[in-house]
Amino acid sequence: LAAAAPRGSGGTGAFQYANLAVRSRRVRHLVDEQVPACLSLRPDLVSVLIGANDLVQARVDVASVADEVEIAVRRLRESGADVLLATVFLPGRAAAGMFARRFAAYNARLRAIAASTGAILVDLEAVPELARLDLWADDKVHLRSRGHRIVAYRAAEALGVPHAEALAGLDEAFHLDDDPVVSGTWLDRKSTRLNS
Repeated sequence: LAAAAPRGSGGTGAFQYANLAVRSRRVRHLVDEQVPACLSLRPDLVSVLIGANDLVQARVDVASVADEVEIAVRRLRESGADVLLATVFLPGRAAAGMFARRFAAYNARLRAIAASTGAILVDLEAVPELARLDLWADDKVHLRSRGHRIVAYRAAEALGVPHAEALAGLDEAFHLDDDPVVSGTWLDRKSTRLNS
């Protein structure tokens, strides 16, 4: 994206990036806090990957959560920004199965939201390798660096970045010895909440 951005005066790149994501946030934070902060920056492109923290609560209204995401996406689109909307996904563990129907229903709504708003969909639920436990951090709640790289290159593909798949393979080769796998548990006795 930076390579494709127009150059500013003096040869400096015009590409700028802001990360407004905060762990443990829910969709209400997206609507109430993150979207207003984002709009104040007048972005050209906004990525939205949220909902898992809402979906793993003891009680959740999946339709209401998706409705809130739709409000956020529509506000962003009305500002003139492109929106990259990502589906949520689970680790490939038996314990995650209790949330599978919720995630599937929510993701179905996200696909419909993308279609109706003109958002660009990156369907991470449809990337089976993201379920692999070796891509998840020791808490089995967040991705390791390798998992984040897979997400980044799927986003690049959705955005039409040339040769994204080949670049992903090259990037993987550069990081073969990085980020060792650490064993851990996905659910502990104190919390059943995803924190991303």
